[in-house]
Amino acid sequence: MKVLSILGVILLVASVCSAATLRVPSEYAYVYDAVDAAQNGDTILVANGTHYIPPGQELIFNILQKDNITIVSESGPESTILDGQNVGSSSKIQISSGCIVQGFTFQNLAHYAIDIDNGYGHVVRNCRFTYTGSVLIDENSGCSVVDCDFGDESGGITSFGSSDVESCSFTGGRARIYIMGGATNTINNCHFWDIGWAPVIIEGDGNHTISNCVITGNGHHGIVIDHSEYATILIINNTIACNEGIGVYAMMGSPIISHNIITNNVGSGVAVEVTANPSFQCNDVWGNSNYANGNYVGFISDQTGYNGNISVDPLFCNPDLDDYSVDVASPVLSQDCGVMGALPDPGCSNTAVAEKSWGAIKSMYR
Repeated sequence: MKVLSILGVILLVASVCSAATLRVPSEYAYVYDAVDAAQNGDTILVANGTHYIPPGQELIFNILQKDNITIVSESGPESTILDGQNVGSSSKIQISSGCIVQGFTFQNLAHYAIDIDNGYGHVVRNCRFTYTGSVLIDENSGCSVVDCDFGDESGGITSFGSSDVESCSFTGGRARIYIMGGATNTINNCHFWDIGWAPVIIEGDGNHTISNCVITGNGHHGIVIDHSEYATILIINNTIACNEGIGVYAMMGSPIISHNIITNNVGSGVAVEVTANPSFQCNDVWGNSNYANGNYVGFISDQTGYNGNISVDPLFCNPDLDDYSVDVASPVLSQDCGVMGALPDPGCSNTAVAEKSWGAIKSMYR
């Protein structure tokens, strides 16, 4: 047994020590070639500049049957661009685990920007996506997407598997999150604005959480829940305001909608179909228009006054400049059931203060 243990330690140390750094383009002309040559645990370090798809290939890179490969730029997405020249379909990660892609701008990919085809524990971090397809997470796959920027007609994220989307921004065109699987997906601390589609769509069972997100100024509904009869969905501490459609549209399932600000949406605040049975606690649903009672429409009664739900002006600081933090005097900060919305720290103090005479001020100290 001791011999086997010692042998295992030797193999582990050898594996760690053998990890190499492969450089593009000084050692390998293309990212694809470096990934093809890499072994488990290796790092591909990509120099500044624009790096194109190799001649005769359809992929920027393809990680096939390799684990723990890291592809990282020297100086971040502002300086390091992976360009598909509108002929490359994607970069692909297949039958592997623990791969990291960090610090790139992906552009001009004709199909998906990154296709997570299999494996778990992958991370896409600090990347930008512009004029390109989405990040696709297939079934039996899992990926964290952290500190990424989806804009300029990018495709956002489509998940049939498991995803953890953290601190990302989505703006313009079709940069949205589309959850279509029955696994586990979380969206936290993200910003969605100026998108022509519904920014977040859930169509699938599983466990899904949307939290601490700002969803504002979009050209359609804010959050849409459909084909999710057996899903567990939690929508908590989001600010959903000034969208052209419905704030939260529950078409199916039993989502829990809690501690959100849902205001000034053109279609309505919340709309519920007969096939849905959402629950509401501690939300501020106010000022939504285009219906006789624009806050709650469809197969749901007005929830104001029940379970901590209110309907008051949240006192946004400056929504015209996309500042949806709230005034220090906002009622959403002082409810018994806790703070509502995605931005709990007051961003301004615009509340008018009544003038007092000198006599009135002195009387306060008598």
